[in-house]
Amino acid sequence: MVGGYVEGSVTSFLNQEYDSATNTLENRRRLPIGLNHVRLTSHQGKLYSFEDFIRQNRDSVGNAFVYDVQTDRWKEIGSMPSKWGAVAVVSLGDKLHLIGGAHGVRRGERRSVNEHFVYDIRQTCRQVGCPYP
Repeated sequence: MVGGYVEGSVTSFLNQEYDSATNTLENRRRLPIGLNHVRLTSHQGKLYSFEDFIRQNRDSVGNAFVYDVQTDRWKEIGSMPSKWGAVAVVSLGDKLHLIGGAHGVRRGERRSVNEHFVYDIRQTCRQVGCPYP
């Protein structure tokens, strides 16, 4: 479990690992910043987090992070070209695809988008992908 709402706060630094054999949770290294609605995908023993929310889903952060499960360490891997939340993240080969989501903060300003960004893990670079219909 990573980030999310906790009692008394709409953002969390939470990072816990669930062991199904013992039905227990173990605290792991905290998120670098408090987040909610954390978008994660896994790739070769690491978790990647992109375009998450702070402040009751009003603001998205452009930060991207990678968490190494073996070393129990988070590392910032840069920021995305634009800030948007509610994005889907999918791992395909050595590339992570960020698709869809929403821009805007206030009611009336928020709008769904058909954006598609690609993060190349090997080259640690971002590029614009083809928008989806």
